[in-house]
Amino acid sequence: MNKNKQLRKTVFNFAQKELAPYAGEIDKTNNFPQLREFWKKLGKNGLLGITAPAEYGGSEMTYFDHVIAVEELSRASASIALSYGAHSNLCVNQLVRHGNAAQKEKYLPKW
Repeated sequence: MNKNKQLRKTVFNFAQKELAPYAGEIDKTNNFPQLREFWKKLGKNGLLGITAPAEYGGSEMTYFDHVIAVEELSRASASIALSYGAHSNLCVNQLVRHGNAAQKEKYLPKW
């Protein structure tokens, strides 16, 4: 199995187990009590900072890998996937690309 297919399978399985069972309730109540724990699990699975360098705790994957992760999280919960995409691309990625050394050290800690 190639790397992209393996990533897709891994994220799909993770999202179906850890996110999909709560998706309906998240959408109804706009609340996810397990969000903090879920975010920690994303980090443990190397999905936070997916395109960030290893020196900042990132996984050094590609933008295509990021898209795969967003797609598979979206299958389980589009709202949480949108938050993930904002975090991993709009925030982390911009700090990696444009932040100075002090900002990177402060805001891109090793997970």
